[in-house]
Amino acid sequence: MGSCFADNIFQKFNYYHFDSLESPFGISFNPLVLANQLNKLKENKIYSALDLDFHRDFYHSFDHHGKFSHPNLEFCLNRINECISKAYKFFLTTDYLIITFGSAHFYRLKETGQIVSNCHKLPQDKFIKSIATTEQIINAWSETIKNIKTLFPDLKIIFSISPVRYLKDGFIENTRSKASLILVVAHLTNMFRHVHYFPAYEIFMDDLRDYRFSKPDRVHPSEEAFEYIWHYFENSFFSDETKNVNSEIASLQLQIGHRPLYPESPSHLNFEKKIEAAKKSIKIKFPQVKFRWD
Repeated sequence: MGSCFADNIFQKFNYYHFDSLESPFGISFNPLVLANQLNKLKENKIYSALDLDFHRDFYHSFDHHGKFSHPNLEFCLNRINECISKAYKFFLTTDYLIITFGSAHFYRLKETGQIVSNCHKLPQDKFIKSIATTEQIINAWSETIKNIKTLFPDLKIIFSISPVRYLKDGFIENTRSKASLILVVAHLTNMFRHVHYFPAYEIFMDDLRDYRFSKPDRVHPSEEAFEYIWHYFENSFFSDETKNVNSEIASLQLQIGHRPLYPESPSHLNFEKKIEAAKKSIKIKFPQVKFRWD
């Protein structure tokens, strides 16, 4: 759960066929929003029409990313509730929760005081922009973690700070925001034994100190940079056995991703038969992996 960096991590887990699930709320950046989302997930909240806002021909949820918005009310609600229901069931048996904080800045809806995950391009005068204090975030998350721990005593939480800089807030405000988030996570890891920190932000800012590791916007990490950070993640959290499994899966994924010039040629049809045989073989070799090729 969290920023686009959390989504990148999920895509990696998905690529290697981990039994994982992305946030049912979509990408979110602020820790207060994420704590609120997690509490609603824990309650298996069911959204109704009263929870949605209609603007520019679309129904929106202020708790959700824009990808959940839709012109049809019933479709929008069904998708939101189906995703939360699926995530709630998954959450009951999960071992790890990975959270990425993006920014301490947040927006509050003037009319209701609700802290929103996404403004959905509504007029700016409908919102108040603020920056959460370290104390606010620590209080929100310490309470959330305690509540989760009572229900899921074996759950481990891995926090990270997104390496993406939010320069629309300005260089100074972005730095203050990131500093606040780093202090928050340091406090939480000291408070709870089952809470851990992965230094994605520090790796990108201090180890990859060159714009050639950024995308053209000079804000988001490039594919090369993310692969570099992912290598650190593997070495931090994966056993040698898991890394060996990943290596074999990656080798087969590269073959599956091959795009032939002549799909109907005998050589490619024979290649596809070998791929199917390799899939069956790897399923037998690693029965603990829930492969999703079929």
